[in-house]
Amino acid sequence: MKLGFYPVLGKSDFVRSKGEKIPIWQLLEYQPVGWLYSLAIKAEIVPDSPIIHDCGSFNYREQDIPTLNGKYVDAYWSIHRYRERSKVGDIIVCPDHLLVGENIRERQEYNLKQAETFIQLAKSYLPNRIPLAVIHGQSLSERLEVAKYLLGLVFLTGKLYRQEVTPILQTKGYETKVPMQHLAIGQQLAWIKKELEQEKQLVLDI
Repeated sequence: MKLGFYPVLGKSDFVRSKGEKIPIWQLLEYQPVGWLYSLAIKAEIVPDSPIIHDCGSFNYREQDIPTLNGKYVDAYWSIHRYRERSKVGDIIVCPDHLLVGENIRERQEYNLKQAETFIQLAKSYLPNRIPLAVIHGQSLSERLEVAKYLLGLVFLTGKLYRQEVTPILQTKGYETKVPMQHLAIGQQLAWIKKELEQEKQLVLDI
């Protein structure tokens, strides 16, 4: 997964010229790293670029039972859809539910269950994709608890950020590590590249 700008892919991101559809990315002077493609839409033209496939949770944020186009959104449905539209090397995001409304606890339970199931399904059915679990919480400590449950965490942050966050982590019983503290820039990039090649990937939404 490369860091950079991933614009959202729309349903009809093209212009017509002499009866042909010309994708907007062919008109850009500078190309983005990749694109974000939501399950909530079906694009007429998809670029041959790295793509982050998203579950489209913003579209069902007001529904207590998440659905898209009349279909219940869960890990199994998402894996099936990602098999249809993703390619080798693409990033696929597990279904999640925004923590809004009154039924927060039910949404939190949904998020945790879907993350666990999705990561396991991705290993079996889409081993050449990169699965991401999205961590939600109403506070930093809540997000850390969920992240700790799903995957051991190492925070890669600057000194000023660590000064604020480390006391919170230590209060909650976490051990903090700074694996790149004494590494040169080239060594840091090599370390990050190696870690990103591991099977489990996690997005910490803080």
